[in-house]
Amino acid sequence: MMYKIYYLLVLSWWMGATLSFAQTSPTRTSSVYFAYKQSELNAKAKQKLDQTFALLYHKQVLDYKVTLTGLADSVGNVAANHQLANKRALAVKTYLIAQGVSADKVTVKVLGERPANNEDEHHRNRRVEIVLRWQIRSKPIVSKRPPTKPSKGNIQVFFDSVKQTPQIFVIDNSRDTVLVGKQGTRMLFYAHSFYTSREQATLPITITLREYYTYADMVLANLTTTSGKRLLETGGMLQIRATQGGKTLRLRRGQNVLLSFPTNSLKKDMKAFNGKRGDEGFINWRRNNRGWVLFGRAGGGCIQYKHICWLSRLFSRRLRARYRQQMGRMTEADRLLLAREEQVNRKEIEEGNKDAYIMSTSRLGWINCDAFTRMPNTVRVQVKIPAHHSLKNTRYFLALHQRRSLVVGYQYYQRKLQFIYLPKNEKATLIAIEYKDKQVLVASEEVRIGEIMGKNLKFVPHTIDGAREAIKKLTAFEQQQFNTGR
Repeated sequence: MMYKIYYLLVLSWWMGATLSFAQTSPTRTSSVYFAYKQSELNAKAKQKLDQTFALLYHKQVLDYKVTLTGLADSVGNVAANHQLANKRALAVKTYLIAQGVSADKVTVKVLGERPANNEDEHHRNRRVEIVLRWQIRSKPIVSKRPPTKPSKGNIQVFFDSVKQTPQIFVIDNSRDTVLVGKQGTRMLFYAHSFYTSREQATLPITITLREYYTYADMVLANLTTTSGKRLLETGGMLQIRATQGGKTLRLRRGQNVLLSFPTNSLKKDMKAFNGKRGDEGFINWRRNNRGWVLFGRAGGGCIQYKHICWLSRLFSRRLRARYRQQMGRMTEADRLLLAREEQVNRKEIEEGNKDAYIMSTSRLGWINCDAFTRMPNTVRVQVKIPAHHSLKNTRYFLALHQRRSLVVGYQYYQRKLQFIYLPKNEKATLIAIEYKDKQVLVASEEVRIGEIMGKNLKFVPHTIDGAREAIKKLTAFEQQQFNTGR
């Protein structure tokens, strides 16, 4: 009898715990629909998203997760429909992030095209399915906003608003593929470069690309050219991601991707770097010791690192091995530069035959082609901060004129800001951006490194689009400084 009572008590406790968990982990599903061949959200779709995620503001939310699944109709090419479905899911994700949903809480999946028997079914297939799961706090909280929603004055809201739209490509993992970005970046993906499951081996892979070659693009993306405390000079930055069915892929062990960074003038000692953002939003670049960089001259010929005399190779096994490695790298680089006309059009081939850095990298994500800057004299520079400006909601960038290097100022004591390890007496432009009450304040000052900066800063209010154009004008000097020789 006692055993029966014990079992009944255990069963009751288990059922109560299960019921409690179910009550605190509800799920809500909905869908937003798109027009034929379109991936832009209309007013009705935005209203539906606002209604769905209003729960995060009115419930006492402890945690939540969002799953977005992109679909398309079966009209047209399978790969194109898969790409369109991915664009639709990314459009929803971008909108939700702008409304305050945390990016790391959102998972994107792609089902691609779905079969249909009539136009009405085709219309229902042009959608993104949304699944929202959340847990409710056991104790009430004071604020009705979700904990991840940024404040109105948070500078990250501005950077999210001007974030570059990714370029999307769909590739077949079973064949070599050359892709060309809008700004001339070339990417060579070898066949079977990615880890994929057997079930998804035949599915296409989506490649997203963002290119950053100008100061304006780097500033708007909150990027810098520093590795720890050391200053770098960049030949271009990229952000590359590979996904399949909404899952991020990584390269197989021993596999690499070849990249071509177009440039106006070649600089020696360029290396491969990978970056990672810290908690405060700043990015730090680290050497990728498995990567390498060569130079591509107009016409497609590549330059080796250092000429190795044939007589020296005759008596040295080590030099012979190094020579074979260099020849292999040059062959790979030529293959990328001299892409066949079936893969890219003639205009893109002509662009690719200009000077370029050819990089091999074993990692995707944030990628940078950089060289450590050699400076005989370095100084630390202080910035004079206006009394009514908040450092928390402001970014101070310093763009150097004699080298493509962009650094950010760090707060080190109360309201003092400083830049460290800069080349003394070089010319630079100080750019300050503050985001406050949905308005962007931009100021600039041309300086000589070594002097106290910020004395003549005058902040001018802009809309977000106006701030983007203002930053482009402030960095227009690089067209004369770096775009020569073409």
